[in-house]
Amino acid sequence: MKTLVVYYSKSGINEKLALEAARGFNGQLERLIDKDQRRGLFGLLRCLLDALGKKLTRLEPVKNDPKDFELVVLATPLWTGFLTPAARTYITQQRDKLNKLVFISISGMGAANKNIAADLEAALGRKPAAVLLLSRNEFRKKSYLAKLKSFINSLI
Repeated sequence: MKTLVVYYSKSGINEKLALEAARGFNGQLERLIDKDQRRGLFGLLRCLLDALGKKLTRLEPVKNDPKDFELVVLATPLWTGFLTPAARTYITQQRDKLNKLVFISISGMGAANKNIAADLEAALGRKPAAVLLLSRNEFRKKSYLAKLKSFINSLI
């Protein structure tokens, strides 16, 4: 299955998740680059407010057309339990080209993020094909690798 793994990562944690997913799916990797300033204390505050407000952002142009892939895997953290502006913008811009979208994330709350199902469905206009929510604790203990492998195997 021709797979594109698209990711946004501010800290590098979800970048590692995306790299592992790309290996597991034998897919191509695409990084989302947010042009807006999100560093420092004011940047952090802006991150949280933009996520809560379901704001869009300005992204660098993407290199890959998602319609050329059977599966698109989107990896991003969740901020205050919601999509990052970069992920929301990508979904909004590419919605009609996403044949099958799978969502994966490492965040502080992991699977306890209750808002993400409705947030994803609203942004995408339909439910994603599958969702894997992992916690930072699972990342630190590396237990996320087994869960990711099982998740990938269930999709291929």
